Amino acid sequence: MDRLSKLVEKRGYVRSAVTKLVKRVQNMEEATENLNSLSELLELLDTKEYILKNLDLKVEELVNEPDECKSELKASE
Repeated sequence: MDRLSKLVEKRGYVRSAVTKLVKRVQNMEEATENLNSLSELLELLDTKEYILKNLDLKVEELVNEPDECKSELKASE
């Protein structure tokens, strides 16, 4: 598996985790006992957002290297 495919796959896993966290936050009741849980979920979302931004930058760097992309495309054909 080439570098770009690995990054895209990893990004997919992180994005899936973010989606699950967002759903958990949306399903929480507005009770005070859930404030700790909500705070923890928000910290997790911040971490995942940071990871996604870094992965996006790495993918963008690879896509912006035309020679490398061309050779990877030819190799995958």
